[in-house]
Amino acid sequence: MDADYAALNATGTCTSCEVVQDHSAYWTPTPYFVYPNGTTVMVEQIGGMLAYYLYYLDNVTAFPEGFQMAAGDPLIRNFTGPFPDDPLSSWPTDPTDQYFLQQRAIGFNCLNYAIPPEPSLYRHQLPTKDYMDTTCTDGVRFEMAFPSCGKAGEIDSPNHKTHMAYPSLVKEGNCPSGYDVHYPFLFYETIWATHAFAGVVGTFVLSMGDPVGTGYHADFIMGWESQQFLQYALDTCRNPSGQIQDCALFDIQSDSLGANCTFAMPDVLKKDDPYGPRQGLPGNNQIQYGPEQAASSPIATTYKAGP
Repeated sequence: MDADYAALNATGTCTSCEVVQDHSAYWTPTPYFVYPNGTTVMVEQIGGMLAYYLYYLDNVTAFPEGFQMAAGDPLIRNFTGPFPDDPLSSWPTDPTDQYFLQQRAIGFNCLNYAIPPEPSLYRHQLPTKDYMDTTCTDGVRFEMAFPSCGKAGEIDSPNHKTHMAYPSLVKEGNCPSGYDVHYPFLFYETIWATHAFAGVVGTFVLSMGDPVGTGYHADFIMGWESQQFLQYALDTCRNPSGQIQDCALFDIQSDSLGANCTFAMPDVLKKDDPYGPRQGLPGNNQIQYGPEQAASSPIATTYKAGP
């Protein structure tokens, strides 16, 4: 599938976002539960994905039309530690080690509403199944922080990553030399009902075959009605409540109306069953544990949907 700003905002297109003026594409991989016999089922999502636009750097510039970026690396299968993270005061002030920062831009928040919450971006790989069973009684919240330092005049790059970089503390801090544009801190949260499998023998794995979690990644394609509109929203809608309803600029639609916004399924996916129960993962993705880097997914060259 291909998408760009023009396609997302073509005449007659809709949006599943609550804010009608936002036609952006927000994407992350889905977790699956794998039974010992190889049968897989998609883990149920609780609510929708939340995409936060936050202000940690100064002079924040709205994403321009045509802007795209990706965060994370789907092939990583090893977290280099330590856990928990060292105090932020000990982190380098010069953000030259982008791999270090990229690994700490991923979070798996163990949800248990009966006890004090974990901080965001606290753990950077999936909790063990036993730990989820006993402690994450309300599921796991997957988190992804995007880089917010950009190169002037560059709205994309061949790998959708090198035109962007993380500041020295992931959310805030110093931008690397040459990355002088300050974009909003874009942060995704999605809650998955992992607790539905408590006591069931098996393992959780991300849809591209990652049972560790360090390959969690995300995509963003700017689809707001214009950069000017988004800039005005960033400059004026700063109610500390964080509620989109408190921004008078936004037209809000109901969840049910947004759920009716669909797109034509690509032919290559029509015979596939993403929900399960099914054998193996969608796209014939193979589970790869690491710690070495995973091989590229076969979906790019050998995708076979259905019999």
